[in-house]
Amino acid sequence: EYKHLNLGDAQNLNPATHGGTHFAWSPTQGLSCADCASPLSSPHESTRYHLLVSNELGCTAEDAVWVFVDKNCRVFVPNVFSPNGDGFNDVFFPFAAPCVAVVRAFLVFDRWGGLVFSQSNFMPGDPHFGWDGTRNGKAMGAGVFVWKMQVEQVDGQVENRVGEVTLMR
Repeated sequence: EYKHLNLGDAQNLNPATHGGTHFAWSPTQGLSCADCASPLSSPHESTRYHLLVSNELGCTAEDAVWVFVDKNCRVFVPNVFSPNGDGFNDVFFPFAAPCVAVVRAFLVFDRWGGLVFSQSNFMPGDPHFGWDGTRNGKAMGAGVFVWKMQVEQVDGQVENRVGEVTLMR
């Protein structure tokens, strides 16, 4: 059996258990349990899991499940926002798939390289940690700003990303 997961996702393993009552999975890393019929699997690397099944009569069977992990971590950062108070697209913040454990740093700079916003150590997708288009409490004018971000993935890998965002008024 073959399963495909994106890094940070989880899926139950459902191999043929042949009426077994005792289960032994190996390796156990990335599994919710090592002695159940259908553990939740969330490995950080592609893994071949082996299962030894036995019943009350001592009969045994074996099976294996390959779990392929796609480590291409998807992060989305909008390229435009409009902090005009209409409740739609008023805050600039990053989104990510479950592969991101934490946004270590999120910085926004004006066209002269001046820092206008910084936030650190937060989960992506939360507007409470985003930029509202102000600097020192004053609304910034429309324009293009540069952002830099450092994210840590669930497997410990750290990535730096950079881009631009247009602030519209």
